[in-house]
Amino acid sequence: MIRKILWSICAIFLLLCMVYAAGAQVFEFELSAIEVRDIDFIPISPFVTLTPDRGNYGSYFVGEDITLRYESVLDGYVSIFNYTPDGKARILRNNERVTAGARNSFRGIVAQPEGTERFLIIHSSWIVPDRILIEVLQNPSRAEELISERAYLNRAIIEVSSRREKTRTVIRFASLPAEMPAGGQLRIRAALLDAEGNALVNRRIQWEVDEGTLDRYQTFTNTAGESEIWFSAPRFQEGTPVRVRALFEGDMIYGPSDETVVFTVNPERIQTLLVLKPESFHVTSGESVSFGAELTDLRGEAVEGRTVVWSASRGSWESEITRTNELGETGNRWFAPRVEATETVELSVAFEGVRHLLPSHDVSYGTVSGTGVYTGKSLYYLDLSGGKADTNFENIVYRGNFVHGYSLNPLYTLSMEPGGYAEVHFHLSQPLQSGAVYLWGKSEQRAQIGIFLNDHKVYSGLSSEGRLTPLESQAFYLSDFLTLGSNRLRLEIDAVEGGGDFYLQRILLVF
Repeated sequence: MIRKILWSICAIFLLLCMVYAAGAQVFEFELSAIEVRDIDFIPISPFVTLTPDRGNYGSYFVGEDITLRYESVLDGYVSIFNYTPDGKARILRNNERVTAGARNSFRGIVAQPEGTERFLIIHSSWIVPDRILIEVLQNPSRAEELISERAYLNRAIIEVSSRREKTRTVIRFASLPAEMPAGGQLRIRAALLDAEGNALVNRRIQWEVDEGTLDRYQTFTNTAGESEIWFSAPRFQEGTPVRVRALFEGDMIYGPSDETVVFTVNPERIQTLLVLKPESFHVTSGESVSFGAELTDLRGEAVEGRTVVWSASRGSWESEITRTNELGETGNRWFAPRVEATETVELSVAFEGVRHLLPSHDVSYGTVSGTGVYTGKSLYYLDLSGGKADTNFENIVYRGNFVHGYSLNPLYTLSMEPGGYAEVHFHLSQPLQSGAVYLWGKSEQRAQIGIFLNDHKVYSGLSSEGRLTPLESQAFYLSDFLTLGSNRLRLEIDAVEGGGDFYLQRILLVF
C-alpha cells in the first residue's frame, strides 16, 4: 500500500515538472487572494534570485514570450512556484539541483488571465519532500516554517494584459520666448495629456537637446500632467536655433507621443566703447566745430558699419545719423547757435546696440561765447545755482551734472565725480601782483580737490564737507603765476579712498 502511494506521488510530480512554454496545466491549486498578496511581504534573500527578462514588475501581453532567469550563490536545490492573477498556484521547478554561481533559465508563453502574476523561488540545501512542497505551494507565507530547515526565498512579479488599442496622447509645451541670450538659462515645461485633454500622472518623459545642456534628461509628470527641465545655453558667436524634444514612450494603456520646441540662442552681447572727440570745446556764436567718434568693442577691436546718433542741447548737427567705417570711426560737424551771452552746450553721440553688441554713448561739454562777452578788470564770476552757467569769464568748460539737494537753499549745484573738472579763462590787460579765488563748494563725503593757475598747482587737499550755505566759501591766494594776457584757472576732482562727489555752486575771482 505504501509503495502504491509513493508511486502515485512520483507520478504527480513528474507531471508537475512541465515545460512552461507549452502552457500546459497538469496540476494546480486554488489560493485565497489574501494568501497570494502575502507573497509580496515574504522576507527575501540575496542568496537566490529570480528575474523576468523585462525586469521585476515588467509588463507583458498575453501570448508574448517570457524568460525567467534564476541563480544561487550556494549549492542546493531550487523549486519555483507560479501564482496566476486568478488565484491559481502551479509548480514550475521541483527540487532542481543548482550549482553556486550557475545561471539558469527557462522560457514560457504568457497566458490569461490579465493582472498581477507572481513567481516564488525557494532554495534549500536538501531535497524538500513532495508533501511539504505542496503544502508550501498552498501556504507560501509559511515557507520557512514548513521546510523546517534554513531556506532562502525570493520572488518576481509581472503585469499581464491583453493587447488593445492604446489611447492617443499629446505633449504640449508651455509658452516659451522665441529668443534667449547665450550663456543664459531657460525653464521649459511640457504637459502630457490624453485625447480628451486629461492630465496623465506619473508618466516618464525623456528629453533630448541638440545644443547646450539640460539639468535632467528624464522626468515624471506631476498631478497636473506637467514636467519641467532647465536648459543652459552655450556661448555662441552667431544666432543659433536650438531644438528640445520631449518624448513619452507609451505604456500598456497610452500610446507614445513626442513634441519638439525650437527657439533661437542669440550670441553673447559684448560691451562697446564710444569715444567723442574733442571732449571739451569753446566757440563763438555761429561758428562750427568738427567732431569725431570711435566705436570699439571690449577687446579693443573696431566695430564697423554701425549707426551712431548725434544730439545737442543747443545748435545743430550736419547729420543726425552717421555710420562707422572699417576703423570704427565716424565724423560730424556741429554748428553753434547764435547767442548774446556765454552759454554751456552739451553734445552727445550714442550707439543704440545690436543683437550681440551692447549700447554705449559719450558726451562733450563746451561753451559758446556771445557777441557781447564782458571782460572784467577786477572781478570774474561763474554762478551755477540756476542750473546753467551764468558767467563773465571769457571761456568756461566743465564736466559734471546739475543736481538739487546739496545747498541750504533750493538751488542747483554742479556734481563732479572723481575725474571731473571746471575750467575758466580770463584776460589781464595789465600786470597784477596777486588775486584770490573763492569757491562755494563742498562734498557729502571726503573729496580731493586741486586748483591750478596756468598749469601751476595753487592748492591740493581735502574739501569741506556738509551742505552749502551762502557764507561758507574757501579762499585761495593767487600770485606768482598770473600773466599778462590770457590766463587759465582749473579746478580738478581726484579720487580718494572712501570719498564722494564734489558739489560746486559758484566761483569768484577777485584782484
